[in-house]
Amino acid sequence: MTTIQLEDGTKVGLWFDPADRRPDIPLLGRYSVSTPPYALQIYFPDFDPAWESAEIDEVIVAYNDGTTDKRTDGGVVWRIRSKEMTLYRGPLKDLVTRHESGNITVTGSISAKTGKKTGFSFSHKFEAEPKDSGIAPYWSGG
Repeated sequence: MTTIQLEDGTKVGLWFDPADRRPDIPLLGRYSVSTPPYALQIYFPDFDPAWESAEIDEVIVAYNDGTTDKRTDGGVVWRIRSKEMTLYRGPLKDLVTRHESGNITVTGSISAKTGKKTGFSFSHKFEAEPKDSGIAPYWSGG
């Protein structure tokens, strides 16, 4: 997980959730591999209690080779749940389609309980890590 700060000092955590495959041969071994597409997950660890919801208007993934993936679904909205403000999978599932380095830019707004809306935009450069895979023996079905 990567943590960045918005201009007002608000921290935002970002991470990619890969598509996992785990084929196995019972009693012999299990193979796992993490591959694209990746879901973007966003987490506000210390959000303002006056916030009611957040909306993402656009996400652009610009790969180093010049190609882009863009998502503009008319607004991805999520609301505060108890003491957590996290967007898992959902509308940002399958956002990053390639295992390549690049830059991600997210624009949107935060709505307060008073009705006030504040825009935000952030960018983060990401480096493609080696693909995660492995083979392991196992003796149970889980």
